[in-house]
Amino acid sequence: MTDGGRRALRDVVLRRLAELGAAGPLSREQVALVAEGAGVSERTVWRWAALAAGRAEPAVRPRLTLDAALRERLAFWRGNVTAVHRELVDAAAAGGPPAPGVTSLRRAVR
Repeated sequence: MTDGGRRALRDVVLRRLAELGAAGPLSREQVALVAEGAGVSERTVWRWAALAAGRAEPAVRPRLTLDAALRERLAFWRGNVTAVHRELVDAAAAGGPPAPGVTSLRRAVR
């Protein structure tokens, strides 16, 4: 499923959870059914229900941003993110800072 499809499914689930929550407290059976239908864990559904009811804030994860040094390495490797990642992994193995994952690096380049 694409990110857009997951977001759309989550939006539908959040609306339905808000309706169910307005009618009364959610039961474990309702949560289990929603989790199975959405293909997520029950814990995720409980978290979504808390978001829908305004009892929780969405988690914000820090994103990797490209600094001047990373941009320079990308230019050197002509945009080859995998080569830059290899360099960062080698530097981390030599005692440097931990290397970000290649997926995080690709996301930052986009």
